[in-house]
Amino acid sequence: MPLVIRLSGTEAEAGRKLLVGAPLESRTTMDEAAKEAVRLAAGGKAHFNT
Repeated sequence: MPLVIRLSGTEAEAGRKLLVGAPLESRTTMDEAAKEAVRLAAGGKAHFNT
């Protein structure tokens, strides 16, 4: 089951680097995260922070 998170703020880029390869999807805004969650729920393929 894919996990989608919103990651923003002062250290967001450092956080994304730490999460490379983690089994989750990170997005910058809540709108982007919500759209990604809907896409995945509809059967879309996860990309997992590559």
